Amino acid sequence: MKNSSNEELRAAIAYNRGRHYPADIWIAVQRRLGLDADGEPGPATIEAVATFQARNGLPADGKVGPGTLGALGVGLPEFNRIHTLPGDDALFFHGKLAVDADGAPGAYHPDDTGIDSLRNAGKPGNWWALACDDAGTPYRQTQDDPCPGHYVSTTALCDPRFEARDPRRYVDAAKIPYIVLPRNLAELHPAGARVAKGDLAAVTLASQPARTVFAIYADVGPAWGPFHEPGEGSVALALALGHDPYVDGRVKRSIPSGVFYVVFPGSGQRAPLPAEEIARRGRQAFEAWGGADKLARAMKHAEVRP
Repeated sequence: MKNSSNEELRAAIAYNRGRHYPADIWIAVQRRLGLDADGEPGPATIEAVATFQARNGLPADGKVGPGTLGALGVGLPEFNRIHTLPGDDALFFHGKLAVDADGAPGAYHPDDTGIDSLRNAGKPGNWWALACDDAGTPYRQTQDDPCPGHYVSTTALCDPRFEARDPRRYVDAAKIPYIVLPRNLAELHPAGARVAKGDLAAVTLASQPARTVFAIYADVGPAWGPFHEPGEGSVALALALGHDPYVDGRVKRSIPSGVFYVVFPGSGQRAPLPAEEIARRGRQAFEAWGGADKLARAMKHAEVRP
């Protein structure tokens, strides 16, 4: 990557920012590379990392993931934000609510006029949030669909009765309260291995624990790292919590902190459910777990304060 292109540098910078490392991690990396340690991973740091990677048999792309950190001798703390109570399957965590529009028929448009920014759906050749044909071309909705001309946006949980190009196959973020969990959930906590798409969850605000909203696990997101602030859910979930995510008609406003999630492994049917059924089954799972009293215990265990 010596004298790397602007595109390579941008890719490395975007990747490294996405790791959410604090400054002290970057200072340790820079010191091991013999650089001035300012804690800012700019182009000079990326070039030095790429040179180190090339000399040590690693992909010389300037991206500082676990393999490169290990080779540099820089350790990361373990992610410890997911909890369970003794003798209990339910897992819980607290953090933010990044608002997800995936699955909503009006989410993405070729002219970037959907309720969410098209960059959140991916890019040509890698559309992670759009249904595509075998050539990788996104399907567009027809006159018989809810939002003609818009792309068909996907969720990981889907209804196999409908074809890939049919918006009804996916969980509509605008109508259904759902949560998003990371692809590495099973690696982060033993209870994570028992969670399946379609399981139910209770979501509340630490400042308003009596206002509990029931949701379904409907989408899979990026891996959570040691410094990741967890938590993501649908537009409908945000609205049910009393938070309006829209700015000028587009999804832009998240809840930065204070959201508490409880997930009940084995509570779902591995299939989408209508909103009223999610509310009914979610409340059943919540009450069987222990309801408001146990929620208070879980929040205390996780050291959550209003």
